[in-house]
Amino acid sequence: MTVIPDPDEDAEADAVAAAIHWDQAVETQGRCGSGLRPAAASFPGGRGTAGARPVMGITRRAPQLTEDEFFEQVRDLLNRLPLLWYHTFDSRKSNKGFPDLVVCGIGGVLYRELKTADGSVSPAQKKWLQALADAGQDAGIWRPDDVESQRVWKELRAVAYRRR
Repeated sequence: MTVIPDPDEDAEADAVAAAIHWDQAVETQGRCGSGLRPAAASFPGGRGTAGARPVMGITRRAPQLTEDEFFEQVRDLLNRLPLLWYHTFDSRKSNKGFPDLVVCGIGGVLYRELKTADGSVSPAQKKWLQALADAGQDAGIWRPDDVESQRVWKELRAVAYRRR
């Protein structure tokens, strides 16, 4: 049996989070001229930006991400790890409530519903998530704050690599 090596967790997580925040900065700057900006503290003699908080060298005013923009962030993380994953892009002809994302790795399987910061979970989605959890599966909800807190990255790593 081949065991995939577990790379340096902290350095890799920092690099991924910084890349995501930089991508958001560039995209947000181009669209509306506000939102993410390089942190003033990263420049000599810089001053902080009022109402913003530093995240990995980037000062961020929390944008309202759409579910598609949020999925882009999650997809970037998925593609950095040895995982198989499935996302239904158009669920109108699928069974109502099935989670948006199924992730499979040597450490297990995740079922995740992706929601915006203020998105609500439908009764059908709750029913599916509960049924999967009752069956012993790892089922839950991810929101944009879960990327920032590195919860998404940690959960993906846990299924990507077998723990020794």
